[in-house]
Amino acid sequence: MMKTLKKVSLLLLVVVMVTSLFPVRAKALGEEQSYSYNYDLVGNALPAPDPYEVRFQIDVSDYTEGKLRAAASVFVAGDTLYICDTGNHRILQFELTQSEPIFVREIKETPEWTLSGPEDIFVSDNGDIYIADTGNQRILWLNSELKIKKIIERPTDVLFDSFREFKPSKLVSSGGRLYVQATGVNRGFMEFDEFGEFVGFMGASNVTFEWESYIWKLISTDAQKSQMESFVPTEYNNIALDAKGRIYATTSIFELADLNSGSANPVRKLNQKGKDILIRNNSLVIGDTNWGKDGPSRFKDVTVLDNDIFFVLDTTKKRIFAYDAQGSSLYIFGGYGTKAGYFTNPVSLEHWGDDLIVLDNSSALVTVMRPTEYGATIQSAIESYNEGRYEEAMLLWEDVLRKNGNYILAYDGIGKIMLRNGDYEQSLEYLKYADDDYYYSQAWKLFRKDWIERYLGWAILALALFLIIRLGLNIYNRERGALEDYEDRKRRVSRK
Repeated sequence: MMKTLKKVSLLLLVVVMVTSLFPVRAKALGEEQSYSYNYDLVGNALPAPDPYEVRFQIDVSDYTEGKLRAAASVFVAGDTLYICDTGNHRILQFELTQSEPIFVREIKETPEWTLSGPEDIFVSDNGDIYIADTGNQRILWLNSELKIKKIIERPTDVLFDSFREFKPSKLVSSGGRLYVQATGVNRGFMEFDEFGEFVGFMGASNVTFEWESYIWKLISTDAQKSQMESFVPTEYNNIALDAKGRIYATTSIFELADLNSGSANPVRKLNQKGKDILIRNNSLVIGDTNWGKDGPSRFKDVTVLDNDIFFVLDTTKKRIFAYDAQGSSLYIFGGYGTKAGYFTNPVSLEHWGDDLIVLDNSSALVTVMRPTEYGATIQSAIESYNEGRYEEAMLLWEDVLRKNGNYILAYDGIGKIMLRNGDYEQSLEYLKYADDDYYYSQAWKLFRKDWIERYLGWAILALALFLIIRLGLNIYNRERGALEDYEDRKRRVSRK
């Protein structure tokens, strides 16, 4: 019996030792086993170093009575953090420090007003405070002392007649105008002037219209019509500003076919006319490109750093996606879970400098995350290149490649810098690896031009020498032939 047990134990040990020699095969979506990842050129998800790490988490019950309940959003103004504790009808204010937050106050009511289910807050540069007092169907416009400057209620304008309720959910103020995303409003963002008067809608999505569907509706019964989609624009679900006051917006309502074709545009950058001007450079700014059983990414929020790098929050797989101003994917991190840095139901995303702040209304926690050395190096490389410090950017991209040899954007960045420096031949190698067709073709044109300019003179000289030598040989051969002919005739004459 003991011999049998020893044999079985030995066999198990051998199996463990042998299997340990082989790496565990990643799941179909490589990222399933990785907190951070990026995609290669053919769409495979490859594990990558973590670009962000948790600085600290905020549990408001440590500072005030009760935990967060159905919290809807966070907002940062300078070093001040505001948390909309929607279910508890209050807004909590903290001062952020490098180590831990300092609780300042609870904003809930004054003799002039009370809150009911506030879903968002925005503080302008002059200290004015705008609160989406959703439960009371109004917007509170307050000064820094929380005194009412104006109460904005349901517009009476004919443009708003079709909407029975006014439920402001998200809002920002830019250029003296207030832009509001209201629940159920699919004409774009509501726009209010500097006096708080409703002036119309901005940034409505393009309407998808198909003639065959329209004709079918004409001949359908009322019951059939009610089951069909209406020809209406998409409803936005969030709005944010960049450092220059430009509007970024997200939507999670789209057709999968539109997402694949690149026409859905779930994150947009809007100009004053409401036109989407986000640069994508043939990239799909849609989050995950490998969907899996959970379906595509559904963006819930967006935030933009001062360097124009923007981050979007995906509620499908609870992840954060980062893109540069050209629409290139920088890194992907996060996931579903209860450990620090993971999320169960993230609903709001903000930034504090380069740090990110994520509100999870399921765990009732606010997570503050800072860039790792790897993440900070990528951001610094982009900033250096955009500011014209190309040699510095080159060194930073090389450092990125030492940390992650699969980082395509680093090859692309180095290739562009080499192209700018006139090192065309080597830039071709980097740009080819990065699959950058446009800059590769530019590098090839300049390489060919440089080669011609460099060697054309020598080629012409060599050709001239060749022709001279050839001409000399022809003359020599002709004279030699004539001489030999003369000598031959002379010999024949002498014989006679």
